[in-house]
Amino acid sequence: MRCCTLVVATLVCFAGCAAPQSRAPFRDPALTLQGASETIVPGKTARDALAANLGPATTVRFASGFEVWIYSMKTAAGQSSATSPAELVLLLDPAGVVQKVRIKPAYAP
Repeated sequence: MRCCTLVVATLVCFAGCAAPQSRAPFRDPALTLQGASETIVPGKTARDALAANLGPATTVRFASGFEVWIYSMKTAAGQSSATSPAELVLLLDPAGVVQKVRIKPAYAP
């Protein structure tokens, strides 16, 4: 029994030290931020295509009709992979068409 407790305690310690794995927030879990950005054509890709291909995003809507869509990298536990996680940031015009695409790298504290 004592040996089993020691083994379990050791495994728990190792699990606590393991770095969380980052994952992209897209419908396709294998899709990276760079890969997602390459599927978007500024001036042509529309809101409906984004939602269908990439999935839901954090959206900020402005009174002018413009929107910013943000796809943030997450860890397996659902927490940010850094204080400021890597993000795919999209600017949509009032007609719902992507105008700008940016990848923001992760920044450590």
